[in-house]
Amino acid sequence: MNKKILVVLEEIIDGIPSGVISVTENLIKGIYNNKNISILTNKSHWILKQNNNKSTYINKIKKDRINFYTYSELNFFLNKNFPKLFLKLILLPLKIIIFIFLVRHGYYYLKKNKIDLVINQNGGWPGGELNLAMSCASYLLNIKNILIIHNLSSYKKSFYSKYIYFRDRIYNKTCSKIITVSKTCKKNLQENTYLKNINVVKNGSQDFSKLKKLKIKKIKKKKFIIGYVGHIHERKGIETVLDSLKNSNKEIQFVIIGGGNKNYISKLKSRAIRKRVDTLFINLQKKTYNFYHKFNLFILPSKKFESFGLVVIEAMSCSRAIICSNFGGMKEIIVNKNNGLLFKKNDSNDLRDKIYFLKQNKKISKKLSKNARLSYQKLYTSDIMVKNYKKYF
Repeated sequence: MNKKILVVLEEIIDGIPSGVISVTENLIKGIYNNKNISILTNKSHWILKQNNNKSTYINKIKKDRINFYTYSELNFFLNKNFPKLFLKLILLPLKIIIFIFLVRHGYYYLKKNKIDLVINQNGGWPGGELNLAMSCASYLLNIKNILIIHNLSSYKKSFYSKYIYFRDRIYNKTCSKIITVSKTCKKNLQENTYLKNINVVKNGSQDFSKLKKLKIKKIKKKKFIIGYVGHIHERKGIETVLDSLKNSNKEIQFVIIGGGNKNYISKLKSRAIRKRVDTLFINLQKKTYNFYHKFNLFILPSKKFESFGLVVIEAMSCSRAIICSNFGGMKEIIVNKNNGLLFKKNDSNDLRDKIYFLKQNKKISKKLSKNARLSYQKLYTSDIMVKNYKKYF
């Protein structure tokens, strides 16, 4: 592929990588050729601050950032020190001005670098101003622009949703293609936004079974090891796992790998002590190792905004037994009793029953693990994902 491609990324959660980056890494790896790809981010994006693994494709390519803060960034950083009402009165008049500057900056950036294709990686929804501005700038220059939405809508249509209406009308007008990552996410966007002609390309993952195995000294090999990997956030439902494992500290160890808010992690640790759950927290934010091999069982108990569940297919690539909540894109990946088990969202009793069922039935657990690997190879490799995306390039 000889086109000059620009990938646009926007995040303001400092230091906590999202699944968007993993997908972007795999996509870039599949289309990388003769330095034809570059990345543009917002000013505070963590990818420009962190010392990522030098072997990754993201570190091999050119990365630029806009030289001023977006409205969302200003609101995020100032919110810690000023009342919300004060911030709205001060910052709201600047919102349109900042957006105009973003479109102008994007226009000249695209023109100067002779970009042929823009891949707008939109993380949370409604996403950031940079994504919308680059879509407008691409349209003004008649450059193909693909918007990829990685999350469920956090808004709903209503009388007061005029901003949503105009934002979505702009995307419908300026985007060449709108893509999301699951049928669940597509349905959600159709119901809660004004976006039209939404396509689905499911995420893919590199084969984690081929990566270097992470050594974790504090894992207790004699116990049944249950693992969670990802952002440590309330929407992930980790409390449900702790509640389901009440008084299990003599036979089960729950390993949580990832980063998140320190206060929230502190609450989880206190809960684990009260519930008598042997819990190990590992603050690992870079996915350069295979840590799934340590788990007898992998759990993703999300209860909100889980459009896909990238860590599920990572665990599948390592032939792990998997339990997920019957929510979001996860219920599309896991076929209950075939390549994993589904439990009722927020239901710790149902989760407990399924955990102990797999713990006590090793043959069934092994069968689910084998089928999980087969599902990964058939549907969710990074090569399959890249092939599906190329149809729209």
